[in-house]
Amino acid sequence: MRGRTVLIYVLGVAVGVLLIVAAIQRREFSDAIVGVLVLGVVALVTPYGIRWIEGLFPRVRDAAELSAAPVVVYYAPFSPETDKLRLALGRYGKYARWVNVWRDPASSRRARELTDGREVSPTVVVDGELMEPLDPLELKERLRELAPTRKR
Repeated sequence: MRGRTVLIYVLGVAVGVLLIVAAIQRREFSDAIVGVLVLGVVALVTPYGIRWIEGLFPRVRDAAELSAAPVVVYYAPFSPETDKLRLALGRYGKYARWVNVWRDPASSRRARELTDGREVSPTVVVDGELMEPLDPLELKERLRELAPTRKR
């Protein structure tokens, strides 16, 4: 678990525990049952939610895969601009390769090279060229072209 997911998990556990404690103090056991249910749901749902969220934005496994990708997004976790981009791309975001520059020093250097030494998050590369200025609608259209077509 990482970052925001941990925060959501902790908040869910805290709400469940507070419901249980408050219910026991007031001797209202129906509220205690609700607290236990909240804890159970948090414990069961969080691992699946994490896998689902991570599956939306596949990570790069090696340098060859990165160089072959038509769209690469170098990002820093907790960047508000990255969050806005992910929301703007919607389901098409999964067709880009997302590279966390905090985890990969070589990718961090590459992103800084592309932006003349500036640390810009996200840094988007389309077909080997830096997309500057970043246009989420244009990027979404490019990713839509990469998406497999659905049979109806």
